[in-house]
Amino acid sequence: MAGRRIPLAAAIVAGLAIDKVKDIFVTDYPQCPLEVCEPPAGEGSYSDQDFERLALDPRVPARVRVRLKVANEQAQEIVGRARARMPESEQREQEARLRAIVGARTSPKEGRIRALYQLAEDRGRAIAMEAPCKRGCAHCCHIGVTVSETEARLIAKASGRRVTHVPMTTFSHRQILDYENPCPFLRAGECSIYENRPLACRTQCSADVDSLLCELVPEVEIPVPYFDLTPLKAAFVAVCGNDVYADIRDFFPTL
Repeated sequence: MAGRRIPLAAAIVAGLAIDKVKDIFVTDYPQCPLEVCEPPAGEGSYSDQDFERLALDPRVPARVRVRLKVANEQAQEIVGRARARMPESEQREQEARLRAIVGARTSPKEGRIRALYQLAEDRGRAIAMEAPCKRGCAHCCHIGVTVSETEARLIAKASGRRVTHVPMTTFSHRQILDYENPCPFLRAGECSIYENRPLACRTQCSADVDSLLCELVPEVEIPVPYFDLTPLKAAFVAVCGNDVYADIRDFFPTL
């Protein structure tokens, strides 16, 4: 699959409308309070009616339909608890670091991306105490994982794998939702490059009570409430700039 060089690759990196990412830099940025991620605008977004429809869809397991009716309310409570664990001083310190990373335009991309990785880890400490994402849970390793070419080079250095060239043509986001096409770095149910995993993985944090909604349902995309880490994703787009963006499976085809 091919990638396309675009300055604001929000739709493919974060599943967000480009205007949403622009708004972060114009208005909200660099403020980044912990929130529940709003459904993305455009293709793949979910309205209240969509949630209601899925809750009645016979293809969806009964226990998932029951959960969908209360998932958003539960997510608000979970995010609230995580937010309470983060002191205001820590919030301000992280926002300052985010400003510095984006502002260091003459510094090498690789170093700035690593700095974003560390910020995501620090940000994730409060989240990890509330999120159901744990070692051995690999449902999200079977969906699309968009990375930049700079990230692909970092992964190649860490893993010893060769990066496959991705041409600069029209980008088409992979809609991968099956257990037969996992991330090429998934080994025995665990990430083999965990310390060097891309930002997309570091910011995929469920705000549900367990992994039920993350379990893939054939032919149906189940909406999962996530922690909203949009400022980190937007900063990533700003740092990577005109990189080629593609799924990790395109940069590293399965051996």
